[in-house]
Amino acid sequence: MSLLAIYVGQLFILAIISLLDIKTRKISNYWPLLNFLFWGVAMAGGGALFTGPWYSYLLYPISIGTTGYLLYLLSIAGAGDVKYISTFFLTIPLNFHYDFFLLLLYVTILVSIINLLINFFSNFSEMIVLLKMRKFSALFKVGVRKFPFAPVILLAWMLWGWMNQGKIH
Repeated sequence: MSLLAIYVGQLFILAIISLLDIKTRKISNYWPLLNFLFWGVAMAGGGALFTGPWYSYLLYPISIGTTGYLLYLLSIAGAGDVKYISTFFLTIPLNFHYDFFLLLLYVTILVSIINLLINFFSNFSEMIVLLKMRKFSALFKVGVRKFPFAPVILLAWMLWGWMNQGKIH
């Protein structure tokens, strides 16, 4: 299994999931299960890409899953988004986890800031009224809106591929 095959395969799957996430605002449980299946196959016969003990691949998925669960409880992240991104890291060779995580973090912050600015300027007059009335919880609901996360993952994955062109053969 080559890194190019992994990259292109995940790019294709992420494009499908992104379209579904934009359209339905849900990510089916089948996609994280597909990631688990891929990881099992890769660990069983992944050759040089998937080396090391199986438990070493769980650091990022468990960390992201735990943090994502807390964000889900705060109604910031969707459950499907959390499950998918947690298992997505299982499909990436271990030596790329850190780089992709940082890139995903940067892209998420950028998209979140853009989303906040759009919401701020499109709801400015309503937010001023709520601010004057000191209705901060309503202000938060107007100013902060969730966005589909699968396209953010797709964007980070595309950037990761572009930045690692030399490693993807």
